[in-house]
Amino acid sequence: MDIAEAVAAPAPRMDETPTMPKASSERWRQRIKASEKHRETFAATWQENVKDRKQGVSNEGDSDRLSLPEDWARTKQKTAQLAYQLPRIVATGKTPEVDQRAALVTADLNDVLRYECQAHYMIDECLADVVNAAGIMVSEIGLERQTETYELLAPPVPDVSALGEVTPGTGLPKPEKATRILSQKIVWDRRSPMDFLWPAEFRSSHWDQAPWLGTQVWMLVEQAKKTFKALPPDFKPEGGRKPKGLADDIEATYQSGDEYVRVTTIYYRAWLYDADKKHPDCLRKVVFVEGHEEPVEYGDSDWQEWVPATPEIPGYYLGLKKFPIRAETLVYVSDSAIPPSDSEAARPQVRELKKSRSQMLRQRDHAIPIRWFNSNLVDEEISEQLRRGTYQDFIPVNGDGSRMIGEVARANYPRENFEFQSIIGNDLDRAWSLSNNQLAMIDWNSKFSRG
Repeated sequence: MDIAEAVAAPAPRMDETPTMPKASSERWRQRIKASEKHRETFAATWQENVKDRKQGVSNEGDSDRLSLPEDWARTKQKTAQLAYQLPRIVATGKTPEVDQRAALVTADLNDVLRYECQAHYMIDECLADVVNAAGIMVSEIGLERQTETYELLAPPVPDVSALGEVTPGTGLPKPEKATRILSQKIVWDRRSPMDFLWPAEFRSSHWDQAPWLGTQVWMLVEQAKKTFKALPPDFKPEGGRKPKGLADDIEATYQSGDEYVRVTTIYYRAWLYDADKKHPDCLRKVVFVEGHEEPVEYGDSDWQEWVPATPEIPGYYLGLKKFPIRAETLVYVSDSAIPPSDSEAARPQVRELKKSRSQMLRQRDHAIPIRWFNSNLVDEEISEQLRRGTYQDFIPVNGDGSRMIGEVARANYPRENFEFQSIIGNDLDRAWSLSNNQLAMIDWNSKFSRG
């Protein structure tokens, strides 16, 4: 089953949704809790990276230091170099029979990416995550479908007068209920690394080899009830909830009265966890809504179709074989699935540069020109005006002024400090794999170091 067939597939009947065993449900909740705890070990560093990019005050108590836009400029430049426009996908046919449709598939696919998914927004946001914030970018592709329940038309009432006596309890059948699609579209959205779930023991950069992947999103309560039919109409989580992961400035002033609920979606390789599945390509999905005991969704992916075995070919799944959650990194650190971002790797050099520039600024504040005057030779009226700072450019004196007024020698800032800045800049270029030429900037440090 391809994407076009999956989109055109009818909505499932309400009584077709399987039920996850309670023991399995509890086990998945334990895995989710362990993943959330593991994710917390990265949270503080990720937030610090974003705060430094916005030139906010860091948590290390250096509010007196100068803020430099190193992360801001380098993140903008590197994300632009990695993807400056939405790439165009060209489809090719594997067989001559389907090659004639390649042009139509190419046009349809690019139209969906550009106009329906608006993937350029997702790419920009994900690149900011992997370069600056977290060292990993996460997105989720899926089918956003809204359905409603309706009653099938009842058959016409037959004329029972000719049937004679009617046995009690054998009346007309009740009308059946079914669902129909109201709206649907393919979506491909960025997911915050703070909402990403993965097994703590996973250590590879090939995320499709993970046993399971998950994401968490915050939905308005009314939105969640319309999205998941398993929620009762009177569903309401205990206590008003606001989304987690808000920026500090928003968190401090957040006063919205809207209530949100956290929704956790897990995709997993069913053969690793469920006894009734043995094929390694089978993907299953389970969705939990905080405050609701049972999963609101559970079952095989509707983007897969099982093809039964034949005497020549074993059975196989046709369609989706990778996780709809796409996670990628730019680098790999041995035995670590989450590498440091470029901002995090270069953080020590940025801190040194801030300290160096702050020392230069403090030196300039203290190296204010100070003049002296001989109170025995300067007129009393002029002396009072000098103390008040009345005169700045010219001082009227009688005779040789060099014996009456002079300037105190100031301490010059050592030249090696400028060399120190140049070395830090070179270290940053290597850490980011960028240079001032790529940043379209003049290397002022090198100009100063050359005099």
